[in-house]
Amino acid sequence: MIAPMTGNEPETTVAARIATVLTCLAVDQRLGGVLFVDLPPSALRHLARWMGAVIAEPDTIPPRIVTLGSNDWDEHLWWQPIAPAPNGSFGSIAAPGPVVDLPLDEDRTIIIPDLARASLAVMRAALVLIGADTASADRHGRHLEWQPRSRWLAACRRSDLRRLSAHLLDRFAVRVDAAGIGETRLDAENLRAALDSSDDEGLLYSALLPPTRRGSWTTLRRMPSLTDGATKLVVDTIGTSSPGLRREFALARAARTLAVIDGVEAVTEEQVTRAATLLGVAMQHAAPFGPSSDTEGDPDGTLGTQGSLAPDGTSGTQPSVGPDANRGSREQPATALDGIEARSSLDDPTWTYPEDHPSALPEYASLRMPWQKRVLVRRYRGPIVGTEPTTTLGDLAFVATALEAAKFQPMRRHATGHPGPALLIGTSDLRRHRRQSEPDTAVVFILDHTCRKSWDWSSALVPYLRWAHMQRAAVTVVEFGHAVSPNELRAEKYRAIGVTDNRVAESLQRLPGRATPLAYALDVAVQELRKRMRYGQAPTERAWLVVASDGRGNVPLEASLRGRAVTPTGREGIDDALLVAARIRSLPAVQPVVLAPPELAYYSHLPFDLADAMGGVVADTEAVR
Repeated sequence: MIAPMTGNEPETTVAARIATVLTCLAVDQRLGGVLFVDLPPSALRHLARWMGAVIAEPDTIPPRIVTLGSNDWDEHLWWQPIAPAPNGSFGSIAAPGPVVDLPLDEDRTIIIPDLARASLAVMRAALVLIGADTASADRHGRHLEWQPRSRWLAACRRSDLRRLSAHLLDRFAVRVDAAGIGETRLDAENLRAALDSSDDEGLLYSALLPPTRRGSWTTLRRMPSLTDGATKLVVDTIGTSSPGLRREFALARAARTLAVIDGVEAVTEEQVTRAATLLGVAMQHAAPFGPSSDTEGDPDGTLGTQGSLAPDGTSGTQPSVGPDANRGSREQPATALDGIEARSSLDDPTWTYPEDHPSALPEYASLRMPWQKRVLVRRYRGPIVGTEPTTTLGDLAFVATALEAAKFQPMRRHATGHPGPALLIGTSDLRRHRRQSEPDTAVVFILDHTCRKSWDWSSALVPYLRWAHMQRAAVTVVEFGHAVSPNELRAEKYRAIGVTDNRVAESLQRLPGRATPLAYALDVAVQELRKRMRYGQAPTERAWLVVASDGRGNVPLEASLRGRAVTPTGREGIDDALLVAARIRSLPAVQPVVLAPPELAYYSHLPFDLADAMGGVVADTEAVR
């Protein structure tokens, strides 16, 4: 088995780095949240168990592990209902939730297996509790104050970090690159230890981590202090890269816990250097400032306000369409798209804090519910995330209504003289389901890469990318005609989580190919729009269809469907594209727009024919060059 890490052993392997960081968190729970990048979500519970065995005193129970995810909301986190007594009497029906640390309660280790897909309430709870000295909860007419002492562990994929809120990532100042932990090969001794484990799911991780052994720090009365050289090195290492002070404190506390594990009385530059290497914060002072607290979701300051880009014409300026579009705003779009295109540099595995990158573009208002414009009937659609008071019987939450009525049963029985066991329910007790808001706006991009051999379409696409970003709209990309297309006779389609998806940035920079199956791409886009507007939990109320093409389709629709090229084609591909485009007129909530190269030497009328068939317009792309 691997021996526990000491001060004289380098933290080189993935398992050794994880074990050392968990030991530091076990020594000092104020280290903050620990984020494991590219760690399998199923492994997080086993890491929490390993850390719990390090924390637990002899003959005591390890800290309780609490798992939070996408189904946890405010009604469960802060105050949660408890079952009534067996004899039918009703007392207090609300107890402190799993994130509340009462003075006499056992310690907790809170884990979030996938931080990017956690619920909004979980993200807000992490913002409030991690690193806080005091916390309070006021719900259901009850007030409670406590001192947070839970340890937080989270896992997230590297590609999802850039779309998370900078405020949320700031709470997880300690980052561990856990990529490859599941690829480590077992030796004979570790394999025997894994087979002796009763947990089949945790065989691999229990064998990779070193055996838990509590050191002399368990009887520590006072934490060691930092020397002058160590303090200066902490400040110089972080420098001006951090938007706050959490990283400085995390690095200093990690260095202090390493000194405790080493058994030294003072923290020297050696512990600071090891902690910086362990946490991946070395040389981060060369990075520029990250997004400030006032510009969350708009780090480059070019997105403006919500009303400045709404294409509906009611709360802002409409995206670029018509001959006079985009004039007077030639610099802003190019800056915004530069941030989107440069996101490929964030794939560098040495980049520990991607939110500091000048091109970082997290989801707009990611800590708030998305805006919606729905009719009354559609508010009953969507996943249930909680309950709220109501005056109608539609979408009634029976359990929540019964629990609310149970509070007042003794008083109501005394006032009405009702002796029976029936539950007396009043109008004020009615509760309905609160449902999670889903995007009711969508943008479908059709990208023809064969038309951009000498055309940079960045500035032309920026208004629609920014609108989709600010509206948090559902994004679908249909692309064709690029050099790496798996089938050049057909278009590829994918649904993105938003414009911050890595695939969107990749699609904007592909090299052009030869074939142009425009008719097939339009057919795929029509089917996608029909699905979004007629089916699903949140039918689309408003959608944009953005076609970036010169209209010269050289692949007929039949050839795309059969997957077999036919020659000669003549105008057959163009005629098929116009016939398919005419179907978009039957979708009144869709606003089509064509983005064509500003200089077309031949067949310059084709983009206008395509726009007329769809019932849309051709944007003035030359005005934003």
